[in-house]
Amino acid sequence: KAALRATAFNTASTALGSGLLAIPHTVAEVGLLGGLVLLAIVPLVCDRSSRFITASSDLTGLPLMAEIAQHSLGKRGGQLCALIIMVYQAGVAVSYTLVIKELLPPLLSALLPQLFVSAPSPALCLFATGALVLWPLCALRSIEHLKHVSLLAVLLIFAIATCIGYAGVRALLLDSSTPEGGRMAWRGVAWISSD
Repeated sequence: KAALRATAFNTASTALGSGLLAIPHTVAEVGLLGGLVLLAIVPLVCDRSSRFITASSDLTGLPLMAEIAQHSLGKRGGQLCALIIMVYQAGVAVSYTLVIKELLPPLLSALLPQLFVSAPSPALCLFATGALVLWPLCALRSIEHLKHVSLLAVLLIFAIATCIGYAGVRALLLDSSTPEGGRMAWRGVAWISSD
């Protein structure tokens, strides 16, 4: 039962992380109002889905989603469920890889200018992240041990989101080019546009 809780927490933190990575692009595509509507609806759907999966696990006594699907829908249903989970996890891995490749080199050169005169190569950043972070985590014998790393990741995601939100609000409110003494004049909803 503890392993099931740890697995659920790790999956939830992975979904949270990849979801936060998708929020800026989604809001740029659907606008601020559409993004806020999605931010209200999607968690409700996820909550209902999580409750459904938990109830299915409790009723069948099976711990894995693919096993629950196989029990309910037959062998092909279980295989389809396993394939969908695999594709989802591959998508999450690709999104994290792109973030590491795009953001880590300039971040390292900004934080450690004495060590990196110019931004390090994205390939080097991917290799170092894999060797120093991912490989030791993959060497753990049980997913139970990842719960502490997942908790740290969730806290860091909230810290990053808070910093981005603070920077955005500060940029909107403290525009020194306005004659109102450093306050940005709100121009209707023009700032919502992604153009």
